[in-house]
Amino acid sequence: MIRSSLHVTVSGTVGTWWAIPDAVDPTLGSLKRAFSTSFGTICFGALIIAVVTTLRTLAEHGRNQSRRRGNFGAALLFACLSCLLRCIEDLIKYVSSYAFIMVALFGKPFMEAAKDTYELFMKRGWSAVFNDVIIDRSLLIGCLMFGAIAGLISGGLPFVFLPDATHDTHITVAIVTGVVGFLVGFLMCSIVSGVIESAVKTVFVAFAERPEALLNTHPEVFTELLGAWTRFQPELIRSAHYDTHFARGGTGAAAVT
Repeated sequence: MIRSSLHVTVSGTVGTWWAIPDAVDPTLGSLKRAFSTSFGTICFGALIIAVVTTLRTLAEHGRNQSRRRGNFGAALLFACLSCLLRCIEDLIKYVSSYAFIMVALFGKPFMEAAKDTYELFMKRGWSAVFNDVIIDRSLLIGCLMFGAIAGLISGGLPFVFLPDATHDTHITVAIVTGVVGFLVGFLMCSIVSGVIESAVKTVFVAFAERPEALLNTHPEVFTELLGAWTRFQPELIRSAHYDTHFARGGTGAAAVT
Protein backbone atom coordinates (compact mmCIF):
# COMPACT_ATOMS: atom_id res chain seq x y z
CA MET A 1 0.00 0.00 0.00
CA ILE A 2 2.90 2.35 0.70
CA ARG A 3 4.27 1.73 -2.79
CA SER A 4 0.83 2.37 -4.31
CA SER A 5 0.51 5.61 -2.32
CA LEU A 6 3.92 6.73 -3.58
CA HIS A 7 2.89 5.81 -7.12
CA VAL A 8 -0.31 7.88 -6.85
CA THR A 9 1.61 10.80 -5.35
CA VAL A 10 4.17 10.85 -8.17
CA SER A 11 1.45 10.44 -10.81
CA GLY A 12 -0.54 13.30 -9.34
CA THR A 13 2.55 15.52 -9.30
CA VAL A 14 3.30 14.80 -12.97
CA GLY A 15 -0.37 15.29 -13.84
CA THR A 16 -0.45 18.68 -12.11
CA TRP A 17 2.69 19.78 -13.95
CA TRP A 18 1.16 18.47 -17.19
CA ALA A 19 -2.08 20.45 -16.95
CA ILE A 20 -1.37 23.45 -14.72
CA PRO A 21 1.48 25.84 -15.47
CA ASP A 22 3.33 27.30 -12.50
CA ALA A 23 1.46 25.09 -10.03
CA VAL A 24 2.32 25.79 -6.37
CA ASP A 25 3.55 22.78 -4.37
CA PRO A 26 2.19 20.10 -6.76
CA THR A 27 3.87 17.31 -4.80
CA LEU A 28 2.34 18.40 -1.50
CA GLY A 29 -1.11 18.67 -3.05
CA SER A 30 -0.77 15.26 -4.66
CA LEU A 31 0.40 13.75 -1.37
CA LYS A 32 -2.63 15.17 0.45
CA ARG A 33 -5.01 13.73 -2.16
CA ALA A 34 -3.30 10.34 -2.01
CA PHE A 35 -3.84 10.10 1.75
CA SER A 36 -7.30 11.69 1.84
CA THR A 37 -9.77 11.52 -1.06
CA SER A 38 -7.92 8.77 -2.95
CA PHE A 39 -6.79 6.74 0.06
CA GLY A 40 -9.85 4.49 0.07
CA THR A 41 -9.33 3.66 -3.60
CA ILE A 42 -5.65 2.90 -2.97
CA CYS A 43 -6.58 0.60 -0.10
CA PHE A 44 -9.17 -1.19 -2.24
CA GLY A 45 -6.66 -1.81 -5.02
CA ALA A 46 -4.07 -3.00 -2.50
CA LEU A 47 -6.70 -5.27 -0.90
CA ILE A 48 -7.43 -7.01 -4.22
CA ILE A 49 -3.72 -7.70 -4.70
CA ALA A 50 -3.39 -8.88 -1.08
CA VAL A 51 -6.30 -11.33 -1.44
CA VAL A 52 -4.85 -12.91 -4.58
CA THR A 53 -1.39 -13.05 -3.00
CA THR A 54 -2.83 -14.78 0.08
CA LEU A 55 -4.65 -17.34 -2.05
CA ARG A 56 -1.44 -18.03 -3.98
CA THR A 57 0.48 -18.49 -0.72
CA LEU A 58 -2.15 -20.93 0.53
CA ALA A 59 -1.96 -22.85 -2.74
CA GLU A 60 1.82 -23.07 -2.46
CA HIS A 61 1.50 -24.25 1.15
CA GLY A 62 -1.00 -26.91 0.07
CA ARG A 63 1.39 -28.04 -2.68
CA ASN A 64 4.26 -28.41 -0.21
CA GLN A 65 2.11 -30.25 2.31
CA SER A 66 0.76 -32.64 -0.34
CA ARG A 67 4.29 -33.32 -1.61
CA ARG A 68 5.53 -34.18 1.88
CA ARG A 69 2.60 -36.55 2.39
CA GLY A 70 3.26 -38.27 -0.93
CA ASN A 71 -0.04 -37.15 -2.47
CA PHE A 72 1.41 -36.14 -5.84
CA GLY A 73 -2.00 -35.75 -7.49
CA ALA A 74 -3.03 -33.08 -5.00
CA ALA A 75 0.44 -31.53 -5.24
CA LEU A 76 0.04 -31.22 -9.01
CA LEU A 77 -3.39 -29.68 -8.59
CA PHE A 78 -2.11 -27.13 -6.06
CA ALA A 79 0.89 -26.37 -8.31
CA CYS A 80 -1.42 -25.59 -11.25
CA LEU A 81 -3.61 -23.44 -9.00
CA SER A 82 -0.55 -21.60 -7.66
CA CYS A 83 0.68 -20.91 -11.20
CA LEU A 84 -2.73 -19.58 -12.24
CA LEU A 85 -2.96 -17.34 -9.19
CA ARG A 86 0.56 -16.01 -9.80
CA CYS A 87 -0.42 -15.07 -13.36
CA ILE A 88 -3.55 -13.34 -12.06
CA GLU A 89 -1.51 -11.57 -9.39
CA ASP A 90 1.02 -10.28 -11.93
CA LEU A 91 -1.78 -9.14 -14.25
CA ILE A 92 -3.58 -7.27 -11.46
CA LYS A 93 -0.36 -5.57 -10.37
CA TYR A 94 0.39 -4.54 -13.95
CA VAL A 95 -3.10 -3.18 -14.64
CA SER A 96 -3.32 -1.48 -11.25
CA SER A 97 -0.12 0.46 -11.95
CA TYR A 98 -1.95 2.22 -14.79
CA ALA A 99 -5.29 2.33 -12.98
CA PHE A 100 -3.73 4.21 -10.07
CA ILE A 101 -2.60 6.86 -12.56
CA MET A 102 -6.23 7.49 -13.49
CA VAL A 103 -6.99 7.63 -9.78
CA ALA A 104 -4.31 10.27 -9.28
CA LEU A 105 -5.25 12.33 -12.34
CA PHE A 106 -9.05 12.25 -12.15
CA GLY A 107 -9.95 10.82 -8.75
CA LYS A 108 -11.80 7.84 -10.23
CA PRO A 109 -12.70 4.67 -8.29
CA PHE A 110 -10.28 1.80 -8.80
CA MET A 111 -12.45 -0.45 -10.99
CA GLU A 112 -13.60 2.45 -13.16
CA ALA A 113 -10.01 3.65 -13.48
CA ALA A 114 -8.81 0.23 -14.62
CA LYS A 115 -11.63 -0.04 -17.17
CA ASP A 116 -11.10 3.49 -18.52
CA THR A 117 -7.34 3.02 -18.84
CA TYR A 118 -7.77 -0.17 -20.85
CA GLU A 119 -10.41 1.43 -23.10
CA LEU A 120 -8.22 4.51 -23.58
CA PHE A 121 -5.25 2.52 -24.84
CA MET A 122 -7.44 0.36 -27.05
CA LYS A 123 -9.18 3.42 -28.52
CA ARG A 124 -5.88 5.11 -29.26
CA GLY A 125 -4.49 1.90 -30.73
CA TRP A 126 -1.78 1.89 -28.07
CA SER A 127 -2.32 -1.62 -26.75
CA ALA A 128 1.24 -2.38 -27.90
CA VAL A 129 2.51 0.08 -25.28
CA PHE A 130 1.63 -2.44 -22.57
CA ASN A 131 3.95 -4.98 -24.17
CA ASP A 132 6.68 -2.60 -25.30
CA VAL A 133 7.25 -0.75 -22.03
CA ILE A 134 10.66 -1.92 -20.80
CA ILE A 135 11.25 0.89 -18.32
CA ASP A 136 10.92 -1.50 -15.36
CA ARG A 137 13.53 -3.89 -16.77
CA SER A 138 15.87 -1.03 -17.64
CA LEU A 139 15.57 0.40 -14.15
CA LEU A 140 16.14 -3.06 -12.63
CA ILE A 141 19.42 -3.34 -14.51
CA GLY A 142 20.36 0.11 -13.22
CA CYS A 143 19.54 -0.91 -9.65
CA LEU A 144 21.64 -4.07 -9.95
CA MET A 145 24.57 -2.07 -11.31
CA PHE A 146 24.25 0.54 -8.57
CA GLY A 147 24.01 -2.20 -5.95
CA ALA A 148 27.10 -3.91 -7.39
CA ILE A 149 29.09 -0.67 -7.28
CA ALA A 150 27.97 -0.01 -3.69
CA GLY A 151 28.89 -3.59 -2.79
CA LEU A 152 32.37 -3.30 -4.28
CA ILE A 153 33.03 -0.03 -2.49
CA SER A 154 31.71 -1.42 0.81
CA GLY A 155 33.73 -4.59 0.35
CA GLY A 156 36.90 -2.56 -0.04
CA LEU A 157 36.40 -0.55 3.15
CA PRO A 158 37.86 -3.20 5.54
CA PHE A 159 41.16 -3.11 3.65
CA VAL A 160 41.31 0.67 4.21
CA PHE A 161 40.03 0.99 7.78
CA LEU A 162 41.39 -2.31 9.17
CA PRO A 163 44.98 -2.31 7.87
CA ASP A 164 46.31 -4.42 10.79
CA ALA A 165 43.71 -7.18 10.54
CA THR A 166 44.60 -10.63 9.26
CA HIS A 167 43.87 -11.74 5.72
CA ASP A 168 41.04 -14.01 6.84
CA THR A 169 39.47 -11.16 8.81
CA HIS A 170 39.71 -8.88 5.78
CA ILE A 171 37.96 -11.44 3.59
CA THR A 172 35.21 -12.17 6.12
CA VAL A 173 34.46 -8.53 6.85
CA ALA A 174 34.69 -7.65 3.14
CA ILE A 175 32.08 -10.29 2.27
CA VAL A 176 29.71 -9.08 4.99
CA THR A 177 30.08 -5.38 4.19
CA GLY A 178 29.92 -6.10 0.46
CA VAL A 179 26.61 -7.95 0.76
CA VAL A 180 25.16 -5.28 3.04
CA GLY A 181 26.39 -2.55 0.71
CA PHE A 182 24.81 -4.29 -2.28
CA LEU A 183 21.45 -4.66 -0.54
CA VAL A 184 21.41 -1.08 0.73
CA GLY A 185 22.47 0.30 -2.65
CA PHE A 186 19.90 -1.81 -4.49
CA LEU A 187 17.08 -0.76 -2.16
CA MET A 188 17.99 2.93 -2.27
CA CYS A 189 18.17 2.87 -6.06
CA SER A 190 14.84 0.99 -6.18
CA ILE A 191 13.14 3.86 -4.38
CA VAL A 192 14.43 6.37 -6.92
CA SER A 193 13.67 4.09 -9.86
CA GLY A 194 10.13 3.62 -8.58
CA VAL A 195 9.59 7.36 -8.83
CA ILE A 196 10.98 7.39 -12.38
CA GLU A 197 8.80 4.45 -13.42
CA SER A 198 5.67 6.11 -12.03
CA ALA A 199 6.48 9.35 -13.85
CA VAL A 200 7.10 7.57 -17.17
CA LYS A 201 3.85 5.60 -16.99
CA THR A 202 1.97 8.78 -16.12
CA VAL A 203 3.35 10.43 -19.23
CA PHE A 204 2.05 7.49 -21.31
CA VAL A 205 -1.46 7.83 -19.90
CA ALA A 206 -1.53 11.64 -19.96
CA PHE A 207 -0.22 11.76 -23.54
CA ALA A 208 -2.97 9.35 -24.59
CA GLU A 209 -5.72 11.10 -22.60
CA ARG A 210 -4.92 14.84 -22.67
CA PRO A 211 -2.13 15.74 -25.10
CA GLU A 212 -3.67 19.20 -25.63
CA ALA A 213 -3.07 20.04 -21.98
CA LEU A 214 0.69 19.69 -22.37
CA LEU A 215 0.57 21.68 -25.61
CA ASN A 216 -1.11 24.54 -23.76
CA THR A 217 1.10 24.47 -20.65
CA HIS A 218 4.50 23.41 -22.00
CA PRO A 219 4.51 23.71 -25.83
CA GLU A 220 8.27 23.18 -26.14
CA VAL A 221 8.14 19.93 -24.18
CA PHE A 222 5.11 18.81 -26.20
CA THR A 223 6.96 19.44 -29.45
CA GLU A 224 9.94 17.38 -28.30
CA LEU A 225 7.71 14.59 -27.01
CA LEU A 226 5.61 14.44 -30.16
CA GLY A 227 8.74 14.45 -32.30
CA ALA A 228 10.30 11.61 -30.30
CA TRP A 229 7.13 9.52 -30.50
CA THR A 230 6.89 10.19 -34.23
CA ARG A 231 10.46 9.01 -34.79
CA PHE A 232 10.35 5.89 -32.65
CA GLN A 233 6.66 4.91 -32.69
CA PRO A 234 5.16 6.39 -35.88
CA GLU A 235 2.46 3.71 -36.08
CA LEU A 236 1.14 4.69 -32.65
CA ILE A 237 1.02 8.35 -33.62
CA ARG A 238 -0.90 7.48 -36.78
CA SER A 239 -3.30 5.15 -34.99
CA ALA A 240 -4.11 7.93 -32.51
CA HIS A 241 -4.43 10.44 -35.42
CA TYR A 242 -1.93 12.74 -33.72
CA ASP A 243 -0.11 13.17 -37.03
CA THR A 244 -3.17 14.89 -38.51
CA HIS A 245 -4.56 16.52 -35.36
CA PHE A 246 -1.29 18.20 -34.46
CA ALA A 247 0.79 20.04 -37.05
CA ARG A 248 4.02 21.97 -36.82
CA GLY A 249 3.83 25.69 -37.21
CA GLY A 250 6.34 27.88 -38.92
CA THR A 251 8.42 28.18 -35.76
CA GLY A 252 8.64 24.44 -35.34
CA ALA A 253 6.06 24.33 -32.53
CA ALA A 254 3.17 21.92 -32.72
CA ALA A 255 -0.26 23.37 -33.29
CA VAL A 256 -3.76 21.94 -33.27
CA THR A 257 -5.28 21.63 -36.72
